[in-house]
Amino acid sequence: MSELPVPAAQSDNLLVAQNLEVSYGATQVLWGVSFSVARGKVTCMIGSNGAGKTTALNTVAGVLFARKGRILLNGEEITSFPTRERVKRHVSLVPEGRQLWPGMSVEENLLMGCFLKQFRKRSHSGLERIYELFPRLKERRRQMAGTLSGGEQQMCAIGRGLMSEPQLLMLDEPSLGLAPKLVDEIFEFITNIARQGVTILLVGQNVNYTLQISHYGYVMETGRITLEAHRKAADYTAARARLSIIDTLVDAGLLIALTLGGGVALISTWVAAFPIGTLAQDVALVVAVALIGGLVSLPLSWYRTFVIEQRFGFNRMTLRLWLLDLAKGALVGAVLGVPLLTLVLWLMARAGSLWWLYAWVAWIAFQFLVLALYPMLIAPLFNKFEPLTDPGVRERVERLLERCKFAAKGLFVMDGSKRSSHGNAYFTGFGAARRIVFFDTLLSRLHVDEVEAVLAHELGHFKLRHVLKRTAWFAAGSLLVLALLGWLVGQTWFYAGLGVPGSAPRFGVALVLFMLALPVFTFLAAPLASLYSRKHEFEADAYAARNASPSALVAALVKLYEDNANTLTPDPLHSAFYDSHPPAAARIARLEAAASR
Repeated sequence: MSELPVPAAQSDNLLVAQNLEVSYGATQVLWGVSFSVARGKVTCMIGSNGAGKTTALNTVAGVLFARKGRILLNGEEITSFPTRERVKRHVSLVPEGRQLWPGMSVEENLLMGCFLKQFRKRSHSGLERIYELFPRLKERRRQMAGTLSGGEQQMCAIGRGLMSEPQLLMLDEPSLGLAPKLVDEIFEFITNIARQGVTILLVGQNVNYTLQISHYGYVMETGRITLEAHRKAADYTAARARLSIIDTLVDAGLLIALTLGGGVALISTWVAAFPIGTLAQDVALVVAVALIGGLVSLPLSWYRTFVIEQRFGFNRMTLRLWLLDLAKGALVGAVLGVPLLTLVLWLMARAGSLWWLYAWVAWIAFQFLVLALYPMLIAPLFNKFEPLTDPGVRERVERLLERCKFAAKGLFVMDGSKRSSHGNAYFTGFGAARRIVFFDTLLSRLHVDEVEAVLAHELGHFKLRHVLKRTAWFAAGSLLVLALLGWLVGQTWFYAGLGVPGSAPRFGVALVLFMLALPVFTFLAAPLASLYSRKHEFEADAYAARNASPSALVAALVKLYEDNANTLTPDPLHSAFYDSHPPAAARIARLEAAASR
């Protein structure tokens, strides 16, 4: 299941709730909530405690009544119907906490589920069905319900709900308070019930299990469900995936054209005619190929920004700003990249067989140079940075930094909103020059405790030395890659196999061919890199849960996933291969477990 979409056609829906507003006395709990339940499918609601999930189920069951809105069952409006009339129409609720009669036997509790006359006459066959589904209940049918284990009580509560032959079975927190082994068992029972064609509306505390067995789903936040947010996430994910496929095909076409198609050979011959030295010719060759790759990618970059991002309401860039960013990026790349390129090509030609080792040292030094220059010189070329002035946020952040023993040169707000509505926060620089930067879009969306929790997550990466570990792996990988290039430079088959036959070594040509071919092979390492990154994200979440509010981080994640139109349930295989962050459901499940401890 790659997505939790919302069923579009009303004819496919057994239940439709429209703009429900529900209150407990003067306290309003649901605010314009709309959702639908697809016939014969499992639909879930997830969200933090107090979000209104139980209230929604009780309103459908008739335990509570909506002040505004409508509820349609099979196209019939049942908004004002009492609970008895809804049960007659085969709507059944298994409440949170089971709510059995402890002084009555298992069988007596089950029979309470068919108290209406239309179900009593089929009570014997109903019991047989329940005992077939839950054999353990048959063994204990004379036992008092209050003496059952938690898992057995949940089976009894579900069995009681099934005795009214429901077409819609609502389950409220069926795994609450159960041991992990019993949770597996209960969700297996729910899956079996769904396979029999019963439509299920499930509220689950265990987000991971709940999403795994659900066909559709909603996230509820403070009594609200934004249907459009889920449609938007599905459409946005699909649009980006389609563009990614096109991007891959274009890259593959360019690779073939430049190698087997003779592109590099042609450019190399053309550059060799320039009345300049060999080193300058090699630099010109690399720059020319880089420019061609950049120009080929421009149309897709424009489409990504001004079509996809624009369509989904994220883009705030003008064409002028986009072009200006391109020009600035090219200038920075030339100022920093060309000297490094020249140095590497010079080392290849002059430093002997160990040139690749010296080039690696230069490459690592270059990375630290950029890290030092970025916050003070490079980033201000593209964005404005102002000190964080909000006293509430600043005080909360400074207390967090003190608790975590983290020293920062300053707290800054970046005008990310002039380019996009996406939000983020990050660290930049190192040593005494470390800065903490918040996107203005992030601060405008999150509450103070949520900002603190997001920053605690980022602090976790630093305190747990994730950045240092990734830098070490990057350095080791770079060394191996350059050592491989050091060997390939002298192999004539390397040039001939990539469409540039002739003698070896040819340093500029070797560097270009290696840069073109390398992504084809490093692609295979993507799952390992993604797995390593997801491990760090879980660890940073755990750190944040220890040093800030885990429930605040859950709330922040839900908002960020919604605001950024990130899918809550990505395709497992695609996620395992590409995603640097774990699925939202897995992160939320762990954080909720941390909050309950």
